[in-house]
Amino acid sequence: MWQLRVDGVSNQKGAGAGLVITTLDETLLEQAITLGFPASNNEAEYEALLSSLSLAKVLAIKKLAIYSDSQLITNQASGEYMVKHPRMILYLDKV
Repeated sequence: MWQLRVDGVSNQKGAGAGLVITTLDETLLEQAITLGFPASNNEAEYEALLSSLSLAKVLAIKKLAIYSDSQLITNQASGEYMVKHPRMILYLDKV
């Protein structure tokens, strides 16, 4: 099964997202993205996830295991946590 690892980061200098896809033959596909807008750490995490899902769609990946160090994002995406913040609702709708 293909594997996807995502991470987002935000600080005073800016925000970014990173992703690593491991293919069936263990090849690593890596991408780093600089977000061109101010974003919270949670928004950067969602941007990483959305970018990864877009890439997976382009690569026509059928089965994908997704890993993130963000407990909030993973629990919101799985439905374990309610989403209250309007901007986070928009992100979750895209996922």
